[in-house]
Amino acid sequence: MSRRDTILIATRQLQAADLRAALPASSRLQIGAIVASPIRRALQTALIGFEDLIIPDSAKVVANWVSANTTVLDATQSRSKPLRLAALPEAQETSDLPCDAGLPVADLVAEFDAINSKWRGCVSFGLVSLEEWGNKMGK
Repeated sequence: MSRRDTILIATRQLQAADLRAALPASSRLQIGAIVASPIRRALQTALIGFEDLIIPDSAKVVANWVSANTTVLDATQSRSKPLRLAALPEAQETSDLPCDAGLPVADLVAEFDAINSKWRGCVSFGLVSLEEWGNKMGK
């Protein structure tokens, strides 16, 4: 593939939706955190597959940058608190193919938190470092 950070095609979107049926409801209620690579297709897969568990946090949309206030992996998180998808750079693909090269975090925030985005307020990019994101050399 020669395109950078591609999105999910329709077939893959349907497969992502199958994640909801693949995991029993009793197990889904025990999920305390949802994380994915900051690659668009990984974020989209998680958002579609766990759509019923992710509740947009409109209060944090405006400040969805690298911020200490954008904590998603909160040990005290319960079902009374909204789950958000955490973009986790350590989960990124390690190949240097264009399709595995992520977009700049500013572009991701602009796309996922756009006013007309169905996923506005659903993804936290607080764990994505501007300096290290996209580095395929490891820690």
